[in-house]
Amino acid sequence: MVEDSGLTVDSSGYISIYGSYFGTSAGQVLICTNSSGTCNQAPGIQAALSAQYGYWSNTQVNALITVGPSASAGTYYAQAIASTDASGNTFLAAPQQAQGNQSNYAAVAVAATPASLSAVSYGLTTLTPCTAGTIGINYDVVYQVNDAAGNPVAVAGLVPFEKASAAAGTAADGSTISTLGYDYMPGALGTTDASGRFHDNPFGFCYPQPATLTLTQWIAFQNSSGGYNNVRMNSNTFVLTGPNQGSVSNGVDVPKQ
Repeated sequence: MVEDSGLTVDSSGYISIYGSYFGTSAGQVLICTNSSGTCNQAPGIQAALSAQYGYWSNTQVNALITVGPSASAGTYYAQAIASTDASGNTFLAAPQQAQGNQSNYAAVAVAATPASLSAVSYGLTTLTPCTAGTIGINYDVVYQVNDAAGNPVAVAGLVPFEKASAAAGTAADGSTISTLGYDYMPGALGTTDASGRFHDNPFGFCYPQPATLTLTQWIAFQNSSGGYNNVRMNSNTFVLTGPNQGSVSNGVDVPKQ
C-alpha cells in the first residue's frame, strides 16, 4: 500500500510504502510505468531515500519523489527493492512462490501542474473577524486549483503560498513568501482537500480607521526545483467602513459586496 502527499508534474513530495519484510538495511525505491514484470523506470521521476524524511524499516519505507517538468501526468507504480541483509533474508515469499527482493507494485498518481485558480465560494468569515478597536472586514474564500486547460487538479495535500505587495496607505511588509490558508484556525492546515480546493481565510484587512486600501497578491505552488510557480495574481481592494463592515474584491472573481 502507498500513501502520497499530493504529487503533480513539476513538484516533489513524499510517499510512504507499507508492507512486511522490507529488511533492516535500506534498499531502493523505483517509480515504474508498468505494474508487473521488470520495472520500466518512469522518465523524469526520481525517488530518494536520502532526503530529510527518507526512511526504511522492516514495515515502512518513506521516499521523496521528485516529478520533473518533463514528466507526464498519469498513474505510475512504486516498487521497493530490498537490500539483502547479512543473513540473506529478503521479502517473504507468497505461497508456492520463490523468495525475492522486489515488492509488489503500488499505484502512485501524478496530476497535471497547477496553472490557475477559480473562486468557488466566498463570504464573511466567523473564524477571523477584525478585533475590537479596528475597522474592516474579512472573508473566507475557497479556491479550486486548475490545470492549464481549466480542469480541476483534484489532489489533496498541495500547499499554496502567497506573496503580497504593501497595501497602499499601510506599512505592511509583503517582501516574503509564506504559506496561505486557514491562517488563524487552530489545528487546520493550509492545504488542498481531495477536490483540490483550499481556503484563503482571512481574506481582508483590519485598520485603525475607515479607509480604502489596495494590495497585489500572488498565489503560487512550489515546484520540483524548490522555486515557485505563480498561478494567480489578485488586485485586491478593501473598503473598510466600520467594525466588521465594508467590502472586499480580488479583482478577478470575488466582487465587492
